Amino acid sequence: MKMSPFFLIVVPVLALFLTSGIFINSHLDTQMRGLLQAELMRNARMVQGFLESTSHEASITSLNPLIHRLRPGDDEMRITLIDGNGVVLADSARNDAEVMALDNYGARPEVLAATDNAPGVADRYSSTLQANSMYVALPHRSSSFNDTIRVAMPLTAIENFGHNLRLMLNGLGLAGLVTLVAIIWVATSRMKRVNAAHSAKLEARVVERTQDIERIQKFGQVLAACETINELTAVVSTSLPKMFAGMSGAMSLFQPSMNRLDIVSSWGQKWTGAEIYAPNDCWAFRRGNTHISSTEEIGLRCKHIGAITHVMCTPLSAQGVPLGAFHLAMRDNKMSVDETRMARSLVENISLSLANINLRESLKNQAIRDPLTNLFNRRYLDESLKREVQRAGRHETSIGVIMLDVDHFKTFNDSFGHEAGDYVLQRVSSEIGSLIRGEDIACRFGGEEFTLIVTDASLDTTVKRAEKLLSRIREMSLVFRNKPLGQVTASIGIAVFPDHGDSPDALLAAADKALYAAKEGGRDRVSVFEGAAQEVQR
Repeated sequence: MKMSPFFLIVVPVLALFLTSGIFINSHLDTQMRGLLQAELMRNARMVQGFLESTSHEASITSLNPLIHRLRPGDDEMRITLIDGNGVVLADSARNDAEVMALDNYGARPEVLAATDNAPGVADRYSSTLQANSMYVALPHRSSSFNDTIRVAMPLTAIENFGHNLRLMLNGLGLAGLVTLVAIIWVATSRMKRVNAAHSAKLEARVVERTQDIERIQKFGQVLAACETINELTAVVSTSLPKMFAGMSGAMSLFQPSMNRLDIVSSWGQKWTGAEIYAPNDCWAFRRGNTHISSTEEIGLRCKHIGAITHVMCTPLSAQGVPLGAFHLAMRDNKMSVDETRMARSLVENISLSLANINLRESLKNQAIRDPLTNLFNRRYLDESLKREVQRAGRHETSIGVIMLDVDHFKTFNDSFGHEAGDYVLQRVSSEIGSLIRGEDIACRFGGEEFTLIVTDASLDTTVKRAEKLLSRIREMSLVFRNKPLGQVTASIGIAVFPDHGDSPDALLAAADKALYAAKEGGRDRVSVFEGAAQEVQR
């Protein structure tokens, strides 16, 4: 069972108060008795001094009146003078006749102690004083006397005084305790309110932090599912405004040349910084770390952010490879700890996803592209041509297939070397790539042969495209290692779906026959397949 802070504090305080009260009461009794004893001892010595300075006979009639004069009438103190045999010679509370009738006091404890020349002290009930009393006895020795002076006083006065003092102290203690309890109550109530407010804030922060973590996790999961840069930039543009409310920003990526970055995604207000910039224009790349550009630090502002007041730029990189940058336009020159933590997590997620996409693209390219020319390979050609033939059949459109072969390539290799031959193939593939549309497919068929799939193209369109390509190749100026390579020409064969074949294999076979006809006709020319549609037998 959990106790409240109030009781956790008050219970020890009450225990301390009770313990202190018991100690004070016990100590007070001891002190009061000690004071009374000292007072009686002082009076006994005063009587002793008086008797020593006064001439008197050792008789009741002589001493009793003398002792009576030493005791004030309103004083409760009793003075008794006892001889060495225990006979009472004088008593301030008795007359002469009563004194003579008193018992022998020789056996009283305080008297016995005084007889042995030591102060005697005793407590008991006094029938004379009708109260519990304290007795103090002192020896009175001289050449003429061998007496004992005893002084007694009721304990009632000291008990009453002690009782009153206890009541006063207990009252003060109780008042102090009540005040202390009230202070503790107020303090604990305030503490509970403060703790409740703090707990509410902490709980709200935990909830907000949990939501941030969930958003980051969901963001990372969506990014991990992206297969292209376009998908990733779309996710960034739609997700970031929810995570950085009231802020705007952008993401830039390195181009393949690595000498410039392009803004590929933005969110919030329109990005007014540069859409294209050089790496040296951003201090984040110079420093290799996050950099905040502010109007308060003119000399360290990134050039690419334009007139934006406060911008945080963070490099995007994976395994030491720079990928781009994350730019966040802040509300002021500082960000909260949670916003900074979130920005760092987002940068890590985006960098990892970019690296994964690039890796997948690289592996995919290695599987479907020719490493020398960067055109698609034969495997990709077979898959793509089958797909395009099926699509053209459904939509009743035509497809042009261009098959190109570099003329006299073996002789060229023998004359200038294989490295020069590779250079020629790269230049030819570059010309091919510059002429095709985005939906067209260019492949290296094998060796010095290339194949182009021209989608949704008639025979006339395909021929014009082939003739333009031949002209481009013929006009190439080739110099390899400062050595002119001369003119290069090519032969082209054309087949069209569905006129020359209704399957991928039939189209390729028809285009190959047309290519063979171009070579037989003298090379450096375009030849169209002549014949009806055919289906290749497997």
